[in-house]
Order: sequence, then C-alpha cells, then structure tokens
Amino acid sequence: STKKCCQMLSAQASLPLLHVLGSLSFFLGFFDVWHDEALESCTFMMAEMTAIFSPLIVLLYIEDYRLAILTLFKVTAVKK
Repeated sequence: STKKCCQMLSAQASLPLLHVLGSLSFFLGFFDVWHDEALESCTFMMAEMTAIFSPLIVLLYIEDYRLAILTLFKVTAVKK
C-alpha cells in the first residue's frame, strides 16, 4: 500500500543520520574532545549500519519480499 511505501522510504531516508553520528564520533576523537576505544570503533560501525539496515527495512515493510525470504529458508509465517 501507499502508506507502507511512504513509511519504508521515510525509514530509509533516515539512514544517512547514521553517517552523521559516525562522522561526529570521528571528529570528537580527531579534535581531542573525547578519546575512547569504543568511540573509535563506533565510527566505522555507524557507517556500516546503513548497508545492513537498508535491506532489512525493505524486508520489514514489503510483505512479498518477506514471505519469499521466509519461504527460501523454509520458515512458516502466519499471514496477517
């Protein structure tokens, strides 16, 4: 439906905010504001999250794709 597509696109449009958070964590370390090992590894993890979450958002919102993946892995799903 149109509502689900708009929700999906809105969720995907918010994904670049993860890059902003990753850049922010990089600059905090670069300009000696805050140093932490977790913060340094967070920089790269935030950038990678976009590639992970984008297909998951599509699978969450588009039922045909979700059912195809569940069928591929032989998982029986209850259809709403």
